[in-house]
Amino acid sequence: MSSKKDSSQEEPAVSGILRGVSDLLEAISEVVTEGGEVERTGRFTIGKERKSGIYGIHISTQRGKSGFSTETFGMKKGGSVREPVVDIFDEEREVLVIVELPGIAEEEITVKREDEGVLISGGREGRRFERRIDLPEGASRNWTESYRNGLLTIRFQKE
Repeated sequence: MSSKKDSSQEEPAVSGILRGVSDLLEAISEVVTEGGEVERTGRFTIGKERKSGIYGIHISTQRGKSGFSTETFGMKKGGSVREPVVDIFDEEREVLVIVELPGIAEEEITVKREDEGVLISGGREGRRFERRIDLPEGASRNWTESYRNGLLTIRFQKE
């Protein structure tokens, strides 16, 4: 079983969240029983200031396998390379990128600005990671970054 859904249409935040959680729980139940994968992505808008965001989740299981395993550091991209979890916030004056890198030392992280995005990579033997992120239009080619408690925060001012 494979289930993929894009919730691009906007609806009131609370009812949209509740409907999304209900749909997701139903899909997860089917995946756990039958095996397969479920993926959900979408956008939401909250408040009078119309703050918006995006979300995404991916769950996969194999039918007939008992138990499950949890990966504590992103999703496998290929081989031993992991793809860390990333949150992107497109604010009025800046683009904020937050990358989850638990157990990675600051000196093991490389951030490189590319044509339309940014490449975050690094790690050490046995624990490599890489993630390419497309940035919204208007994000500066310059950035500031900070790293604390496994969270890399990158700020791009808007031009």
